[in-house]
Amino acid sequence: MVKQWFSKNRLMLSSLLVALIGIGLLASCGDNGDEAAAPGASN
Repeated sequence: MVKQWFSKNRLMLSSLLVALIGIGLLASCGDNGDEAAAPGASN
């Protein structure tokens, strides 16, 4: 039963996964930008 649900909703699940990965990448890029700006201000 679970396999049938997964096969039906594979497209939705994959798009959700891509969205989560994209949000994670954007968040990590934002964090890296803040970290890069902090040493420049302290120096």
